[in-house]
Amino acid sequence: MKYARWCGIAILATGLAATVDGQTLSESWKPVTSDRVLHPDDGSWLSYRRTYDATAFSPLHQIDSTNVNQLRAVWTYAVPDNSRWAPEPLIANGVMYLVQGGGRVTALDAVSGDTLWVHDRRYPADIVASQAFGRARGLAIYDDVIYWGTADTHLLALEARTGKLIWETSTGDYHDADGHNHAPLVADGKVFIGHAGGDLGVPGRMRAFDAKTGKLLWTTRTAPTRDDPKAYASWEKHDTIRPAGAAPWNSITYDPELKLVYFGTG
Repeated sequence: MKYARWCGIAILATGLAATVDGQTLSESWKPVTSDRVLHPDDGSWLSYRRTYDATAFSPLHQIDSTNVNQLRAVWTYAVPDNSRWAPEPLIANGVMYLVQGGGRVTALDAVSGDTLWVHDRRYPADIVASQAFGRARGLAIYDDVIYWGTADTHLLALEARTGKLIWETSTGDYHDADGHNHAPLVADGKVFIGHAGGDLGVPGRMRAFDAKTGKLLWTTRTAPTRDDPKAYASWEKHDTIRPAGAAPWNSITYDPELKLVYFGTG
């Protein structure tokens, strides 16, 4: 597969970083528990917008107005990607997890920039049919697992320490423009995920999968289809369903007290 350009990430620091010397990833790894996701430590970024309320606020304060002019590049990592470079990395146990629009997840040592593992997914030649292709924005992590929604309509579970595939579940048909371009959200033992493709008529749906097995637990539709005559008939003008499918492709949030999931639609 040819890539349109090279993109990359650069880490800037003041020399205050720390690491666990002499330990392998397996030795230093601590499972990402529900409590850690609810109350992430200052140096972690355990979900797409760091916390369930998606504020994307970091409590770190080592870098401020008095030393920001001392920032220098510590390491850089160039990645071959497609025309859009949109991911937000996860950081857990000193490991940075990146997803690329071309179908790759990479784990890097957040301090040194060394590559720890790479999981490549070979997309089919006609993957451009998916509206999600080239727009991967993020991943989810829970326990010892990385969750990834792919452009070719699959939900994958990868071992966080090795990148090996644990399971994968088909979620649709990318030939219809369907696909995943945003980070899933894991809560209450479930993986919640939406999809892209609504601009091209894919009917919107939010789904929940069992985090351990990948089994589909439920589906909530945001736009009716003809195989649901009662719901379809409730729309005054059937032509409003296409081409807009009200796809819930963007950020998902969660209220752990009310046990409610919130999401918007296209």
